[in-house]
Amino acid sequence: MSHRAFASVWVGLQGRLDIDNIVNELIGTHALQKSDDAVGNPERLRQLALDLVVALRTIFDLQRTYLQASEPSFEAQASLLSADLLRRAISYLINIKATVITLSNEHPSHKEDCDLLAHALLSGLRALLLRKQTLAAPEHRRLVISFNEAWVDEELDDSCHFVVKWLCERIIHQLGTPLQNDQCIYPAYGTADLQDYFDGLYPIEKEEHALGIATQQVTPVPDWFRKVLVLYDLCWSTTAALIQLCVDVQTTLALSDWTRNNEVVRNSDLNEILTTRFRILRQIYMNNMGGNTGEDHWCNEQIRHLLVFGLQRKCIQSECDCSNYQASRTPCPILSAEERVLGETIQTYSPRHRLFNETEQSLRRFSKTLEARNSALLDCNGELAMIAHSLNQYLQDWCSQSVPNKLNTDAKDTPPAEDTYVMSCPQLHPVSANSLIDLTIHSDGTDKPDPSALPSVILSHPNIKCQICLFESQPISARKIEPLSMVSQQLQERLRLYQEFAEAKTGQSQPSIQQFASKQRSKRRPTLSFMRSASPTPSNAIVAMPPSGFSPPLSQSTPILTTPGVNSQFQTPISSPLAQDHAFIGRTRSTQAPERISHIPDLPEVVSDPPSHMSDSQSISSGRAGYSPSVFSQPSPATKKFGVLSSIFKSDKAAVSLPFAAFFASGKRLALWNDRGAGCYNLDDPERFTFQPWNTSIGVLMAAGGTVKSAVISRVNANTVLSVFQADKSHPTTTWRIEAAPYSLAVSRNDQFVALKFSRTVQIYETSSGEIFKHDLPAMKAKAGKGNHLVSFSLDSDSFITSTRYEPERVLTHWSLCKQPNVNNKIETHAPYGHVNDGGLSSLIYADTKREVAMVTTFTEKGYPTILRLSSPPNPQLLPDIKSRIGSRVHKSAICPEGDNIALITQSNEIHWMQNAFGRGSSMEQVARIKRRNSVLREVELAMPRRDELHIFWIDKEKARGTLVTVGRSGGKSNPAHLTVDMNTLLT
Repeated sequence: MSHRAFASVWVGLQGRLDIDNIVNELIGTHALQKSDDAVGNPERLRQLALDLVVALRTIFDLQRTYLQASEPSFEAQASLLSADLLRRAISYLINIKATVITLSNEHPSHKEDCDLLAHALLSGLRALLLRKQTLAAPEHRRLVISFNEAWVDEELDDSCHFVVKWLCERIIHQLGTPLQNDQCIYPAYGTADLQDYFDGLYPIEKEEHALGIATQQVTPVPDWFRKVLVLYDLCWSTTAALIQLCVDVQTTLALSDWTRNNEVVRNSDLNEILTTRFRILRQIYMNNMGGNTGEDHWCNEQIRHLLVFGLQRKCIQSECDCSNYQASRTPCPILSAEERVLGETIQTYSPRHRLFNETEQSLRRFSKTLEARNSALLDCNGELAMIAHSLNQYLQDWCSQSVPNKLNTDAKDTPPAEDTYVMSCPQLHPVSANSLIDLTIHSDGTDKPDPSALPSVILSHPNIKCQICLFESQPISARKIEPLSMVSQQLQERLRLYQEFAEAKTGQSQPSIQQFASKQRSKRRPTLSFMRSASPTPSNAIVAMPPSGFSPPLSQSTPILTTPGVNSQFQTPISSPLAQDHAFIGRTRSTQAPERISHIPDLPEVVSDPPSHMSDSQSISSGRAGYSPSVFSQPSPATKKFGVLSSIFKSDKAAVSLPFAAFFASGKRLALWNDRGAGCYNLDDPERFTFQPWNTSIGVLMAAGGTVKSAVISRVNANTVLSVFQADKSHPTTTWRIEAAPYSLAVSRNDQFVALKFSRTVQIYETSSGEIFKHDLPAMKAKAGKGNHLVSFSLDSDSFITSTRYEPERVLTHWSLCKQPNVNNKIETHAPYGHVNDGGLSSLIYADTKREVAMVTTFTEKGYPTILRLSSPPNPQLLPDIKSRIGSRVHKSAICPEGDNIALITQSNEIHWMQNAFGRGSSMEQVARIKRRNSVLREVELAMPRRDELHIFWIDKEKARGTLVTVGRSGGKSNPAHLTVDMNTLLT
């Protein structure tokens, strides 16, 4: 069976909460068909049995894959078969052997039938053993008796005899004994840490050569049972990775056209998987596996037969059968001498199976059955129709509560939902379309317009007076506002049922619906459910819903301090005056309704010519970001190879209060702080990160860094203090007492200046002399909310730039030399308020003073990245975004020290890179995708310490740890470094 055939089934199987139902249906369907249309037809009986064996083996293999991680993820555990049903399915296969396969012993393929069934039983028994549950005595006794009776009179060749009489019987024996202290219940006997399915099976090795070392260590072991289980699990991990690669390619083909870049990146990933696979197989098949007795040598030979059952020579290295998916196939690469020898050796252990074509057909039938099941279940209970009906009903109910128009409308009339508008007054009063027509006539004395032309009429009357509160504003359609909150609540209730179902299966409790929903989103795809397929999502699979309900427009709530990665709805509001009066750098978010909501039409998108195809040297990205939303980047030979970092920081201890994080301006250090204190990681040495705590008071509000100096704002008793530290020193070098906490904080790259942004001023502190330069900001027409203030320095550190989002619809940007205030330098851009998860401004970068160009990004619904050309006259323009690949929600942007490369990371964790930054005709190119869930809040930090290198950091709330990934220009990624973020641990 080919990897692609397996992948076509995994697409419909992965992540299914209803996997128990699927197995029950398979077995029930087989029992019904066997007792009806197959009576008296041995060939039909055999074909039905073969279909079931192939289907169950595929499910068992996927179950083993879910269980191969040392700590399976919540998604993996929720997708497991119940242990009792797994045991019953194995028993049913044993019954098929006794009632069907044994009776067809005259069939030409009887030997192959026995081989296929034996390997299906082995896969199921291994999955059951990995469940770490001992069978009850009666169940174990029935399993032993039925297994012995099924195989007692069967004449088996050596390889099948080894699987049945040695392996399966030994595992069945183990299932009847206490398993707590037996290493056989752990994947690969605990010798290697294998990847979790939902985190991605490739790259196969979490640490370099880990699987090869485990293989080398176990091959000379005299304990044959330990040896075979370790090698069985290790080899399967490479096969599963190849299947998942095929799943990802099939997903890409379903979502978009297959491009040359897709092919290049797929080949890179395929080569990486096969290289690891080749090292393992070479160790097994071309080296001595130990043992001195004849029995040892016989066992070693049978292990070699077992591990390549059904494997073809082309599945060894460069000529893997998962070859091209494009129409014009790339020529097969020339095999090395070692590859040819290994392929020929393996071919002697695994000749082409006579059932290969039949099993392929069985897999195709199973795949079509799953597709039909998904289509039938997509809306089997009318849920989609119910949601649509509820949307209209909520809208009608809300519109019926509108205050009657004081002009012409009868109080008994209820305007239809389609004809209802909302005044953008503080109370958002509804008003009918007819009333608006009358209001426009009263305002300018023009003729009564046609109702169909009302939208254009409204746009021409920006200030219409509300007849209830007399507030002048521009109305918007009621369909855009209130119903969303009701529909969101309904969706959340449905998601809560899915959560309860998953928790009942796993016995675990998830902390919140929002986190559950976010985790269900694939860490590899922005728009699909957490399942790795693009196939229709069945109604009883875990589905990614909006991670939080829409807040009704009239809701009022206390401003809350939001921890990155933590949904604000589940945080305790901070009631201190400091938290209420001051916003912190990019970390606070108020859900208060704005005092005024005005309509500003979206700016036309700036479109540039599509970028030309990269050259071969540029396009060979070492990773998987280039061709599939569900595939990620990994290191290439052309990209710097970083050391294995995941073993440095092992602490997953939950922090009392998760910290905030920000890279230094140089990108070579990472600051962490919370109410416990602050400090920084030195990222210069990729092999070893060191943490330097800073001696600060409890109550750190924010921190920032330049190159080796950092600035910390903290609360000392009733005073607010600015402290400057050398990054490698624990005590401050300079301290100032300031009147209040600023909204934003920055340190220049040369460590000479610290900028504090307040609502109307920016204060520049010179760290060497202690001199303070005060800059008044240009006057704004309204107040700016929390999270809408940024300040940054130019690359040459001579100037600063600050952006303020007010109303909140417009962004006012001001720049000036640090020591020479100039209030006239300003530029205004748009960032419309989108109501839903508005994260405000997210980043502000400024090239050196001579280039006079900057870029501001937001984490909002409609605020697109904007390039600011600061030369006279100032000129803003939207960042070219071909086919809207970047969008509006940007976590962070960064600029390299030379100023000629910029990069940004989007909400969907895509990394976009621009060479010749801000040059004419330059455009962003996607180079990689980070393997993490999609965020509903801005919580990812980005820095560019060198021209061809990016640091990305985020904090995983559930595991209370930080993750650092380094990405190269070609998309190559380092292994994730899991950094301790527990401040209690780091500060002691």
